[in-house]
Amino acid sequence: MGASRIFDPLIARIPILFSAACIWSWTSCAHAVTLDAQVIGEDRSVIETIATTLDHLREEISDEFFELNYLAKEDLLKKTKDNPAFFFITDAATFAALSEAGAWAVAAMKHPLAIDSSHTSGAAFITRKDRTDINSLTDLQDKKIVGMSPTSSLSYLIGLRELQRIFGPGHFSKEVSFSGAPIEKVVHEILEGRGDVGIIDACLLERMERDGNITPDSLKVISPRDSSDLRCRHSTGLYPGWVMAVSKPASELTEKERNLILKVSSVLPTVPKLQGLIRNSRDIVLY
Repeated sequence: MGASRIFDPLIARIPILFSAACIWSWTSCAHAVTLDAQVIGEDRSVIETIATTLDHLREEISDEFFELNYLAKEDLLKKTKDNPAFFFITDAATFAALSEAGAWAVAAMKHPLAIDSSHTSGAAFITRKDRTDINSLTDLQDKKIVGMSPTSSLSYLIGLRELQRIFGPGHFSKEVSFSGAPIEKVVHEILEGRGDVGIIDACLLERMERDGNITPDSLKVISPRDSSDLRCRHSTGLYPGWVMAVSKPASELTEKERNLILKVSSVLPTVPKLQGLIRNSRDIVLY
């Protein structure tokens, strides 16, 4: 089992007037709390964290019934626009877009190898170790790039931003192809020679090597960054992790809704770690 993540409650970072935001959704049924979660096609560690968090909420807040809706990114965007749930979980980039419509965050997911939830997401550019012609990101000019998806892969979007910083907004590659979910497909595409360079989530390569899915040292990370903020190989800057958010503006919350948000936030620090999670004093950082 790969290293899993935890949600850092952000409620202490925001004035108690608005109590920050959580990420779970409330239906019209009495005592029913619905959570729309972007999980279809996502990394296993993200799915495990969301499922474990929901189980914990059900156990600790027994007077509410928590129900999780499993959605793909495109479906979550459409539902949030047309019929928003009270709480939802999504990646940081998608949340940034939804926040323009009034959504606000109450918790953010933190990778166990990250110093905090603001340095959880990044991308790694990978190639086969025997590719002596590819040693830095500047060598990617006219190389065939493989990503998971042009729209639903956060690592591809982060990687694309890094390449645009280096090469400008113009064309930098002779060809870009997409493997589809899950993200592990990108790794196998590169190993099988169907592309020169893959763009994957930071820390994915280490997990696949540890789980025996690929041979250690068969691939290398291009231009790895020396950073203590995320203790695994990555080629880009780091960004916030996944977000728990409320779609309803804070100024419009009822007293019952505010109490629910406070209740959920209060139990987030006690979500149990999953098996295989690296345990140390930095696994949980509260702000």
